[in-house]
Amino acid sequence: MRLVIGFCLGLAVVFTACDDIEQACTEEKYGSAIVYDFPDSLPAGVSQNVKVEYILENSCGSFVEFEENIAGQTTEVRVKLLYDGCSCDLQFKEDSNYYEVKQDSVGTYLYKFYLGETDYDSYTLQVYQ
Repeated sequence: MRLVIGFCLGLAVVFTACDDIEQACTEEKYGSAIVYDFPDSLPAGVSQNVKVEYILENSCGSFVEFEENIAGQTTEVRVKLLYDGCSCDLQFKEDSNYYEVKQDSVGTYLYKFYLGETDYDSYTLQVYQ
């Protein structure tokens, strides 16, 4: 009986250790957004895809999503990246995705794209009827 309990406890320790290793090799980070051709104006309800480039720090990096924080007429946009793996080549790689810009109401909107820590690249969008 003690052998069975000892075996079960040993398995629990092994599985917990594997979880810790897996978590140590997985990290979510925000990448610096480099935005091209952001529109000055758009009609209400019309969308435009804007190319956003970012740098992956190693071969295990991949794009997850554009994370938005909207407060009033200001939208903060962050490029969320996932680094998943312990055996990654340390090489920088440029990658890109398209961010959809769209507002349904007439007005002036501010878009702030994350660069790092407290730095943002800001763009003003005029939305007309």
